[in-house]
Amino acid sequence: MSFHEKSAWASLISMLVVYLVYFSIAFSGVGVFFVIFALIAAVIIQVSLFAGAQILIAIFTREIKEKGDVPPRDERDRGIELRSTRVSSYVLGTAVALWCIAAFILIAMSGGSVTARAAMTACQILFAGFVLASVAYYAMQVAGYRRTS
Repeated sequence: MSFHEKSAWASLISMLVVYLVYFSIAFSGVGVFFVIFALIAAVIIQVSLFAGAQILIAIFTREIKEKGDVPPRDERDRGIELRSTRVSSYVLGTAVALWCIAAFILIAMSGGSVTARAAMTACQILFAGFVLASVAYYAMQVAGYRRTS
């Protein structure tokens, strides 16, 4: 596996693990302050996992040991990046459209007044769309490297 593929795997796995736990907490009906605390914890944990994984990948990648630098991106890397960005953009656009629909439905169900729970649910749905777009991006990178290796 190349350095870039290992990096994509680390990003994908850390996002899936951290945000599956986070969204299971966020959609479980706990209080708003606990959800905010869980979000802050999720971001800190994800950044820590990602940084730790990148350090380990850099330590154990032969190309970096020999040259002392990250391998440059070639034409294959740029093609994989382009396809990954395109797919994640579609996922994000779809998520935003679904969020708009969900927000209108939540407002209609609450009788025209937005309750704190409805507002929090709408925010979580939009954030989930952002996370899904990022997961799609890294999943497409992993698939691209697997397909072309």
